Amino acid sequence: MKSSVLVDGSQLRLGDIANISGLPHAQADKLARLEITRAPKPGHSKEVDRDFMAAKLHQEGYRNLLYEGARSTTATRSSQTMTSDKLEEMLRSYVESHMPWKAADTVIDMKPPPTVAGLPAGRIAIRFECDGDYRYVGDTTFKTTVVVGGKPCKTLYMRASIHPFGRVAVATRDIRRGELINDSDFSMVRKDLADLRGGSFADRARLRGLVAARSIRTGAVISLGGVERPIAVKRGKIVAAEVRGNGFRISAMAKAMDNGRVGDVIRLMNVDSKKTLAGEVVDANTVRVVLPGEV
Repeated sequence: MKSSVLVDGSQLRLGDIANISGLPHAQADKLARLEITRAPKPGHSKEVDRDFMAAKLHQEGYRNLLYEGARSTTATRSSQTMTSDKLEEMLRSYVESHMPWKAADTVIDMKPPPTVAGLPAGRIAIRFECDGDYRYVGDTTFKTTVVVGGKPCKTLYMRASIHPFGRVAVATRDIRRGELINDSDFSMVRKDLADLRGGSFADRARLRGLVAARSIRTGAVISLGGVERPIAVKRGKIVAAEVRGNGFRISAMAKAMDNGRVGDVIRLMNVDSKKTLAGEVVDANTVRVVLPGEV
């Protein structure tokens, strides 16, 4: 028997703790593969004495063997460690590869995770998971699974706060509700997107032709919900109600029964027949009649 050994697997075999000699090669190989007992946990040791080993061999039908060497073997199972710094480095790399922002424009803050010790020998892989609705802005928790040799060995939870920066539209004057927003009414300012709620405008062109849905103060970020398309047709206005088809167009005067923006479907009343119909607002003076089955 050997006095001490270092093993990688979860089982202690006879070949791990003893040298086998004096037997045919095939029989010696078979004996070497014989499981004697479970190995200790990674990073721990256990004693296997000669009497225990002999009893195990006797149980397996091996009764005429000669034992030499140490009276017992101290078996230590090898282990490895995943450091806090390495885990943080891997999560940062994962976030940068999955977020829609440029790494140069993003600040990623993390709470240092604990070091994971006592992992078994084998190839280490890390699996990160987060809420499927997370958009890589603000605080979140990543479920972190340490996998060794294809088997999950340890699960921990890592906190991260992601702060992408980008240029967004900010009002340069007080804008009243219903006012048309012009290019001179805002400027593009670099902001932490994690601090913004309700979305924002990163493209100047997207604001053209929109009006303020509510009052916007100087210095405020113009949010998606803070603007809307202007009303093209006001309730009570007389408009041209058109019916269009292949090679023809019929127009009649109608009264708008609702306010409507371009693209909205509103109610109309034919001025002559007083019949009520529905139409899609085309512009300030025209509404296309919606035929049955089109809506």
